[in-house]
Amino acid sequence: MCYFDSAARHHHADEEDDLFPALIESKAGSDAICLREVIDGLKADQRALKACWRPTCAWARCPTASGHG
Repeated sequence: MCYFDSAARHHHADEEDDLFPALIESKAGSDAICLREVIDGLKADQRALKACWRPTCAWARCPTASGHG
């Protein structure tokens, strides 16, 4: 549970803030359009998973978690 309350949050933020924009920037034309669609899907999946895990994590909070959510 601690992973979902701390490391997973940071991992997903890193993807959205650094990895995904770098992938789009590295491609041009139709490749960038396809990447944007894939990335938008990944972001939506991450948010959906977070919403599913939130009730479970609420009772098993990691004592070192930052409390962001």
